[in-house]
Amino acid sequence: MKKNWINNIGMVLLVLLLAAACRPADHAHHDIYTCPMHPTVVSERPGTCPVCGMELVRQAREGEATEITPALARILQAPNEQVLAAVQTVKGTFKAMPLTYTAPGTVAYDTRALRTITARLGGRLEKVYLRYSGQPVRAGQPIAEVYSPELVTAQRELLYLAQHDPASGLLAEARRKLLLLGVTTQQIDNILRRQEPVQSFTLYSPYDGYILAATETPAAPATAATGDPMNAGAAATAALPTAIGTALPREGDYIARDQALYRIANGHALRIELTAPAQSVAAIAPGDTVQLIADGQQRPGTVVLIEPVYRDGEPFVTVRVQPNNAKDLRPGQLVQATFTARPVEALWVPRDAVVDLGLDKVVFVQDGDSFRARKVTTGAVVQQWIAIRKGLASTEAIAAQAQYLVDSEGFLNP
Repeated sequence: MKKNWINNIGMVLLVLLLAAACRPADHAHHDIYTCPMHPTVVSERPGTCPVCGMELVRQAREGEATEITPALARILQAPNEQVLAAVQTVKGTFKAMPLTYTAPGTVAYDTRALRTITARLGGRLEKVYLRYSGQPVRAGQPIAEVYSPELVTAQRELLYLAQHDPASGLLAEARRKLLLLGVTTQQIDNILRRQEPVQSFTLYSPYDGYILAATETPAAPATAATGDPMNAGAAATAALPTAIGTALPREGDYIARDQALYRIANGHALRIELTAPAQSVAAIAPGDTVQLIADGQQRPGTVVLIEPVYRDGEPFVTVRVQPNNAKDLRPGQLVQATFTARPVEALWVPRDAVVDLGLDKVVFVQDGDSFRARKVTTGAVVQQWIAIRKGLASTEAIAAQAQYLVDSEGFLNP
């Protein structure tokens, strides 16, 4: 009996051992922790990275999924569609803002008062008295001495008629011919008194002013292509109008009849050439009053011409102003102008809130915790403000510093 009981216990133990061996093993799962900055650092326990000191992050377990929340979904959007950032925001202000612009410029000659000295005969210049552009000249001042075979022939005709037929009308016609060739009455009397022709004649200026080359025109103000007033100091090099490739007549040059020799600029007929921002073209009109400041003195002027210009990749406008009082002004003198146009009613935002991408203007509109790029149509620019004509409401908040949110690859190469 005792033996059977022992056998039964042994059978029970054997069955339990077999059941334990057949049951699937329940292996303990160990979490793995790693450093976000140094993936090679791996640990089975939480802690810090021995390299950088950051907290170790538990790796996702097998089959464990990440919950996509609305905030996370916004972050996962393409960078050219939405940007997440914590930046200062502003709202546009709908108001009528007066447009006040400042523009640098220089004093230039008024081309309407230019006069041209033209050769009345052909010949060779024996001597030249005007040697540089901008040289002052007075009416009646000698400008050159010229030898002309035509003039010598006309003198011989005059002397022959004076000796052989002084009473005929041919002598008067001979005198008239010399006058048309540019010879003065005094010079004709000297020829008759000497009874021999003069080989070279002196040409005189009929006008007062300053000398320019015959093909030369007063230069526009020397300013930078972008139109930046800080670069307007380059205009100091244009103290007198010059043109590349032009030259004044020199001794030994041959001239032809009706050839333009010099241009005379009237020193009292001056105008102001301003370089204004391209945005100001819609706010300026001929007849507007401009306040000019030259050498600390303020004087009014009137806009007479507006010319849009595109140079070196930058648009701007050249504004021609006629000063009401040109006294004490000098050609090439630097001038600072201020003009105020009629107020423009629009939605105004800071200029830093708008990004210029070339053909498009973009603002970043706040959308919850993120900002969404939006194309807008801009208008006038006044100092640090820019008008929004289309694409933005006054109730919408936008990023105050839009440039910080620009992703160059996401926006320029979507």
